Amino acid sequence: MYYRFKQKQSAPQPPHTLERPSGLIGGTLLAQTRIALKVGVLLVVPLMAGAILSGCTDKEAAGVLPQIGLVEMLRLGDESAGDTVLFGWIDGFVTVDGAGRIFVGETQEAKIYVFSATGELLTVVGQPGEGPGEFKQFGRYMRAGLGDSLYVYDFSQERVSVFEPESFALAYVVRVPRDVQYSPNRFIGVANAGFVFNYLLPFWGRSGEEMEVETRVVVVDRQGRIKGTPLITLPALEEFIATGPSGASSLSVPFGRAPFVRMGPGQSVYTGWNESLDIAIIDATGLTRGSISLEHEPVSVTAADIDKWLEGRGSFIRDAVLQSDRHDTKPAYDDFLVDDLGQVWFKTTRSAVTAATEWLLVDTDSRVRGTLTAPPGIRLQAIRGGRVYAVDRTGSHAVVVYKLED
Repeated sequence: MYYRFKQKQSAPQPPHTLERPSGLIGGTLLAQTRIALKVGVLLVVPLMAGAILSGCTDKEAAGVLPQIGLVEMLRLGDESAGDTVLFGWIDGFVTVDGAGRIFVGETQEAKIYVFSATGELLTVVGQPGEGPGEFKQFGRYMRAGLGDSLYVYDFSQERVSVFEPESFALAYVVRVPRDVQYSPNRFIGVANAGFVFNYLLPFWGRSGEEMEVETRVVVVDRQGRIKGTPLITLPALEEFIATGPSGASSLSVPFGRAPFVRMGPGQSVYTGWNESLDIAIIDATGLTRGSISLEHEPVSVTAADIDKWLEGRGSFIRDAVLQSDRHDTKPAYDDFLVDDLGQVWFKTTRSAVTAATEWLLVDTDSRVRGTLTAPPGIRLQAIRGGRVYAVDRTGSHAVVVYKLED
């Protein structure tokens, strides 16, 4: 695949919106969606086939990018190596703080293991329950934030528990409110202004076959109040409703587009919609701090891709998909991570657990610095301090720490 830098453009004054036409799939929930920033705008330019790198070496211009290597340094939860702490499902439940301490959320037991940078088990935080410092369902909502405190959002109890950075004693708890019909959907991170959340209209709160569904990025202060207006409004995950023997269900559109929100260094918030390689960078007040943009050559969706997507699904889903309009191309990326230098790592492939995945490193000046190939079964979780923190899903889940090599 080839990439080219986009021309930087000055930020126009608000209001600005990006609209996407409706009618992707019969019964799609989204009638019209938009991206809106408080100040500035994320401009999505039509993608250009055959785009190439500019300002690069001849090899890079020819599509040969530097390969970034991975050297394994540490592995946690490996029974074959004699580890006594073993994990259940931990993909998406691993984070790291500024001191290099590794936090592993064990959702099946509602607790969090804390390891030193060298892999020594330091302590265990939490236990099942509804009392102070206890969890019911924290999922992918664990963050190491300001001052290396540990912040855990319990989805079921709608509260953030904050733990001291040294003793990991419970410091305080904040109740997270609902916003009219919208509910907190994902805990993004922490800023001086408060907690950054993604709010979404729940499926059971929607009505009609076509309606506007958005995801809102908001700040909740430490008194549990939503501050002002949303930082940014993005289209929600593209979904459609299929009605089968058991009733109606909401499913992701095949190769549909999705919103992504990640915290970056300096309390910055990186937001994107994976129709294109465009990332808007804002702060916790909603002010624009920059952007990262690349043009890329879209990859077509083939009949084999659709057949693969439909494997194991009911006939009513197959009929709904095959009789509806669909995307002709795949999303520009499947995920992205932000490292401690503010660089973006785009996961450009969606693969089975047994396949390798490709990641594209783009710096804050929108320059491609190289590509990384993660081994089969390795799911990247965080990148900081020249290290990659990942989960190995090839067998029983284990945490793997790699050193990056140019």
